[in-house]
Amino acid sequence: MMSSKIVLCGCVLASLVAVTAWGQSSGNTHGRNISVTEDLWLQLADEPGRHLQEARDHFFKNDRTSAAWQMRKAVVYLKISAENSSAKTEKNLRSSATELESLARGVESGTVTSIQTLEHAFSRAEHALAQHHYALANESWAKRESRIAGYRLRAAGDATERAARWTGEEIEEGAVATYRGTRTLGGKLIEGGGVVVDEVGKGIEAVGHQIEKVGKLVAPRN
Repeated sequence: MMSSKIVLCGCVLASLVAVTAWGQSSGNTHGRNISVTEDLWLQLADEPGRHLQEARDHFFKNDRTSAAWQMRKAVVYLKISAENSSAKTEKNLRSSATELESLARGVESGTVTSIQTLEHAFSRAEHALAQHHYALANESWAKRESRIAGYRLRAAGDATERAARWTGEEIEEGAVATYRGTRTLGGKLIEGGGVVVDEVGKGIEAVGHQIEKVGKLVAPRN
């Protein structure tokens, strides 16, 4: 089955080029849309989490420039996700992108001084990504696009786990088991391993339950 496409609109792609220093040979990207295969894009699903963790580490070391730089990398991923999201999840993705960009400026200027301020924002961003991947996992599975559903399901579980960790609350054993099971199930779907419809349905339902629970722990948006 041919993979779906993720569209990188010109203005967001330009941000991606700038923030990752890829612009030396890429030329002007404004006004152009570029498509990449969805499964290729989803292999980068862990990137925002990695950048947010590095931002936190740099902030802790008082390297504010590097912290802001890493946050802006996550912002680009959020913006691209919002461009390709369902109507239900677009608002929170854009809100988190705006919030992280504002925090990046505050980190650079020195007006943001609390690491908890960052962690609360990071938990909201990861939760928004979890909702995004979960919604699209449901859509992909309904179409029996198993490989894409697997990537989305695994990404939803991973983002939910990261959101939970950013809240600072202890993760229950049942939740840990769900995240582990989600990664296993996602891997089976990606590799085309033997799964039954009920197994996938239960896996998606379990992740959705965890997203709801973590959502209650995530600090509300201002």
